[in-house]
Amino acid sequence: MVEYHDNGAVIDLTDSFTLVNHYALSNSIIEVDDTDDSIIINVEENTSAVRKTTKQFGQGSNIEKNTTRTPEELPLKVGVCAICLEQLGKTQPGTTKCGHVFCLKCLEKALRRDKKCPHCRTVLKGANAYHKIFLPIGI
Repeated sequence: MVEYHDNGAVIDLTDSFTLVNHYALSNSIIEVDDTDDSIIINVEENTSAVRKTTKQFGQGSNIEKNTTRTPEELPLKVGVCAICLEQLGKTQPGTTKCGHVFCLKCLEKALRRDKKCPHCRTVLKGANAYHKIFLPIGI
């Protein structure tokens, strides 16, 4: 099926992937090149531009590809206390029975004021309201 317009544009509607092969702008026709060859050339041009930039500004960080690490080799990521915003592990951390982790001193101070979790407001009473956590990093 072909569609004709008053301005002379012709649209071929038989190809479902290419709706328009020609655009009419200012009395000139622009052909759209949708072949794979043009895409590969553009990628190669962009790669050469990156190489030129790398030569001008030096190498970036060298990231090793396809390296595998065991869990023991991965850097330990420790969060921060939501009360004092210090990194957990610098001081003794503690956890509530609802699972939220804070500095033990911050947690004890908050529970003296209100017997609720500082994060989710769960009631924390009794000996099992919170306990210390022992992390495998130097405190």
